Parts: sequence; structure tokens; C-alpha cells
Amino acid sequence: MDHEQQVLVGLAGIAVLGVGAQWLAWRLRLPSILLLLAVGFVAGPVTNFLDPDALFGELLFPLVSLSVGLILDGPGDVRLRSAVTRAVKVEMKAQGNLLYRVQVEPRDPLAELRLRSAPPAIELTVDWGAVEVLLPARDVWEAASGSLSLVIKGLTGVAATDGKGGIALTGLGLGAGASTLSWDGKLLAQVDLNAESGRTFDLQLAPWQGDLPACTFTPGLDLAVKLQSAPYREIFAVFAPGDERAGYACCESAGECCSS
Repeated sequence: MDHEQQVLVGLAGIAVLGVGAQWLAWRLRLPSILLLLAVGFVAGPVTNFLDPDALFGELLFPLVSLSVGLILDGPGDVRLRSAVTRAVKVEMKAQGNLLYRVQVEPRDPLAELRLRSAPPAIELTVDWGAVEVLLPARDVWEAASGSLSLVIKGLTGVAATDGKGGIALTGLGLGAGASTLSWDGKLLAQVDLNAESGRTFDLQLAPWQGDLPACTFTPGLDLAVKLQSAPYREIFAVFAPGDERAGYACCESAGECCSS
């Protein structure tokens, strides 16, 4: 068994043994810490089924310190943050031809998870910058040629629980402009969100009442989708030859749809 397999087996073993010990302690009405200590002692020094040093390496001491702090002091306010401190571009070429490219703008924080115990609450903040993905069109449609380019102007929003069963989603948006999908420089689709009202919206989800939760949008949801049919005919040959429409636009606002 190689190291990667040992790590996977070890992590799975920790999860199974930990959950099993918790469940058994609940059934026997015993303090869970007693069974957790007993199971850990048997799985570690007695049988050597789990070797923490080999499993976690240099991360063992920080993980133990964090766990002890959470157990003794409680997770009063825990924050987990990820960031991209500089622009990232990854390209893959074959015989000098560009096949794949992924570009990501710097963001700090890129995502942040906050856990509070008093009052109990969970808050997730996301602030993705513009992302561009370039890939061969044949990866989507085998008979197609050329390249597809997906540009997402961003993804922003904050999701937070209110401690009463509700969830507030604020500042939801797709960046500062319209996101696009193109084929060899020809626009296939364009998506824009609340272009006339700051490109963001808030969504309040109240506790479930009956079959569905109550939803409230502020200031509203205005999603505009534009499709260009001409490039699709070239790629997939699925449109009728006599169909010369330049495009199709769909706008939905307050439950109403319009097309042109």
C-alpha cells in the first residue's frame, strides 16, 4: 500500500471509529470522551492501525493544538479563509497549439467561513474575481472544431444563518459585467444579472412553512440571457439552414418573460 492509500485509509478509519465511538457512547449513555480515548488508544499504540506521525507529518502538532483549543475553550468565533494573492494563469499546449487555459484574478479573501457559538451562526463570504476558461470545442461536442472560451466576470455573495432557521443571502452577483461563452471569438451566449440595479441582489429565505420556504428578493431578480444562433449552426448544425435570426434574448423580471 503506497502513502496516498495509507492516508485515505487512515482518514476513513478516523471518521468511522470516531462516529462509531460517539454512537456507542450515546447508546450506553456514557461520556463520549471515555470511548473516544479508549478507541484511540487501541487503534494507535496497541494495534498500530493508525500512525498519526506518518498520517499527518508536520501538521500533527498544529492540528492537535487546534483541536485542544476548540475542546477546552469552545469555538467562540472561528474563521477559515482562503485567498489568491496574485493573478494565476495555467496553460497547456500540444505541438505549439494552445489547448487549455485557466486564468483567475487575485482576491483576498477569495472565500471566508465564519463559525460563531454565541449566538450560533454560520457565515460564508465568497468574492471570486474574473475567471476565464479556454478549452477545445470537441471536449463538449465531438464533431466540433475550434476553441470554447468561458468568461465569468465574478461571483460574489454572503450567506448567513439567523439562528432561527432562516438564511440571508446578500450581495449575490456575477461580477461587474456580463459573463460570456464564445467559440473562436464568436459570441454564443451572454448572461447578465441585474444590470440596472448594481448587478447584485439580496435573497431572504424564511423558515419552511408548508412545502416551500418563503423567499424575498431585494431589489428584484433581472436575469438577461442572450443566445446567438449563427455560431451554433456552424458548430453543431442543429438549426435549420433557412433560419437567419441574429440572436435571441430572454429577460425575466418579477416572474415575467419577454423575448425578441
